[in-house]
Amino acid sequence: MSIVENKKAFHDYFIEQRFEAGMVLEGWEVKAIRAGRAQLKEAYVIVQGDALHLIGAHISPLPTASTHVHPDPTRTRKLLLHDRLRFVVAIAGVSVSVMLVLVQVGLYFGFMNTASSLIDASRADIWVGKKSNDSFEFATPFDERSVDLCVEFDMPIIKIASSDLNDWPLIEKIATTKRPVIASTGGATEKDLDDLVTFFENRSIPLAINHCVSKYPSEDEELELNQIDYLIQRYPGHVVGLSTHEYHSWDASMFISYAKGARTWERHVDIDHGGIPVSKYCSVPGQVDAWFKAFNKAREMCGGSSTAKRVCSRAEIEYLDALVRGVYAKRDLEPGYVFSKEAFASDFYLAIPLRKGQLSCREVMNGEKLKEPVKANDPLTIGKIDGPYSENAALRELIENRGH
Repeated sequence: MSIVENKKAFHDYFIEQRFEAGMVLEGWEVKAIRAGRAQLKEAYVIVQGDALHLIGAHISPLPTASTHVHPDPTRTRKLLLHDRLRFVVAIAGVSVSVMLVLVQVGLYFGFMNTASSLIDASRADIWVGKKSNDSFEFATPFDERSVDLCVEFDMPIIKIASSDLNDWPLIEKIATTKRPVIASTGGATEKDLDDLVTFFENRSIPLAINHCVSKYPSEDEELELNQIDYLIQRYPGHVVGLSTHEYHSWDASMFISYAKGARTWERHVDIDHGGIPVSKYCSVPGQVDAWFKAFNKAREMCGGSSTAKRVCSRAEIEYLDALVRGVYAKRDLEPGYVFSKEAFASDFYLAIPLRKGQLSCREVMNGEKLKEPVKANDPLTIGKIDGPYSENAALRELIENRGH
């Protein structure tokens, strides 16, 4: 139960997510809070290094406070972070694009008779990590209560872990939310996947399928990225992705998987904190940043359509036109000369560069006639012949404007 609320925060901000954190308090502050002598109207939270600090909270000391204590009602107070909030702080510390507003909205006493704080992030002012670059928050619930928590936090996507692909009570609970689902496939049989896909298709719930090798960590030779091809072929109409646990590179599997058609990705994320080593299969924020950069580079390099022939740029066409051989006369030719395949090699030669208005090796046709004389070693130009290229205005303009 909250003992102090910051009503101003609820008026000024739309609350997106709520985080809990402990708070380091002095003895007199605990007594004052219990007596209702705290107010949070001007309170906010700042990130300093890998820690959060409460600024502007006012706690008035009781008149009975010990005389040897020198209370500071508005002192800066350190907050104690659990893993989920510590991750938010870590991302905020390394991301260039972060704008994070944390607002103190309440105080309450927890099980160990210590004061805790409730911190909310406002929807209007939070871009955590890479949210603006096509990433989304999602959670992996491992029991039915956790599914309810996903709904409470309004997670737009729910993840099914590889270990739960046959946990049908949990899967059915997830389906009741009607939210899009991502499923990892580590250890799954083909029948397991067929059953899961059919289940969600029958309920018209979007399902993405992530290839996954459930080894923590995975060596590069264990990734079996060709399974992405298999999943795309077997389950058309479903997004296919990659859940990965390798630890030697943060770009190689991204480049390969994107090129193969994967469009969702997952990695485990951790931070180096409190002397507890980060597991090999986890990524620290700097590595996550490299991973996102690899995604953007892969998308840039793959580009274009995979279902239709690309449209070549003008610069590319002009470059290639400069390498096309033009038609030159070997000897003097008179008007009325008729072009034929048999006589071409004896009367003409092909050479670079291609001149303005000159016919190329691609445009000389049987039966065309000269309308004007051509001197030996002169280029054969569009205005000197009849035929479809000279008679079609668009083709004629194209030839007249290309070359050097």
